[in-house]
Amino acid sequence: MVGFTQSRARAVIVACVAVSVAATQADTIFVDAENCALSDCCIPHSSHGCNDRACEAIVCAVNPNCCAAFAPGWVQACVDLAFDLCGLCRPSGGNGTEADPYCSIQTAIDNAVDTDEIVVAPGTYFESINFLGKAITLRSLDGPEVTTIDGTGNFHVVQCVSGEGPETVLSGFVITGGLAPGFSEDRGGGMLNSESSPTVTQCTFAGNEAKWGGGMANVNCSPTVIDC
Repeated sequence: MVGFTQSRARAVIVACVAVSVAATQADTIFVDAENCALSDCCIPHSSHGCNDRACEAIVCAVNPNCCAAFAPGWVQACVDLAFDLCGLCRPSGGNGTEADPYCSIQTAIDNAVDTDEIVVAPGTYFESINFLGKAITLRSLDGPEVTTIDGTGNFHVVQCVSGEGPETVLSGFVITGGLAPGFSEDRGGGMLNSESSPTVTQCTFAGNEAKWGGGMANVNCSPTVIDC
């Protein structure tokens, strides 16, 4: 597990406590993809197959695309089968603490409330996320150089579509793998903001496609974008 250093974790917690004196008490929620992984069968990835050959054979007998060279790779459906059939994986990681972090960013968002901060360890997170209207901060621990959210071909890697405002913050990620080709969804492959104006800082948008706004599309909104 990449993990979190004590000094960094302490700084985050102290900062949250300082804010909570004057407002609703904020929690810090931790995410680390490796907390799920007893093998790479437990983590979506772009190559086919996984490194536990026995589990790979079981999964691919049910879903041959998990091992097919022409397929998108070992996607979440393959991970779900590994969990169900091989008993290798923890589907949502721990409880969001520093000692036992979640392994999915969306799981952390689902369990967060306004003013919470989600801190994400280095790694590539193969998922798409929706802030669900929550005024929370989602930030990487060590910056976009080592932390990526890969939407693996979903229409939008990141969505703010529920009235999020400037207190909804996305900071320190590479955002990639969004694909909104113009059928049912045609804008915002990397990030779609609709009727929502979040704050986005220190993010790199690359490798996303859409008919309109491959990196980011803003519909009836004005997000704050800094150092992206």
